[in-house]
Amino acid sequence: MKSSSKSREEAITQIRGILTAKQITRIGTWNVRTAFSTGKLAQVINEMKMQQLKILGISEMRWTGSGKFVSENTTVIYLNGEKHERGVGILFDKTTEKAIINWEPVSDRIITAQLKTRFTNVTIVQVYAPTETAWDAEKDDFYEQLNELISGAPSYDSNGRL
Repeated sequence: MKSSSKSREEAITQIRGILTAKQITRIGTWNVRTAFSTGKLAQVINEMKMQQLKILGISEMRWTGSGKFVSENTTVIYLNGEKHERGVGILFDKTTEKAIINWEPVSDRIITAQLKTRFTNVTIVQVYAPTETAWDAEKDDFYEQLNELISGAPSYDSNGRL
């Protein structure tokens, strides 16, 4: 019984240290141009660790499908379409991963994750916006979907947009 309560206390202590005013939480975003090539994910994770990032939003992953897995003590959540185009993901270090309440793949351009912190929940939104050369209808659809998502986020959450 003591061991389970100790692990619970450790988890609570770790969650308290995420996104607080007393501790710096380094968050970044990166358009990797593709994570589909061999060794690219390992390279991205290595760079994340070198920069001491707790959370890293990724654009243009170019994988297929969606999912969650752990690689090199880094949790990866991602979403792409059926082709190796576009795609978004969020990487969490080992400590921050424990604070994930849920995550939602919205489209091949938008993914969200909700984190539990000491006093509030934090919703992170990672996007890969269409460029200026995209069709107007595609841009309008994207921004409409993003606006609906942000408007629908719980008002008591702190929203971080990567």
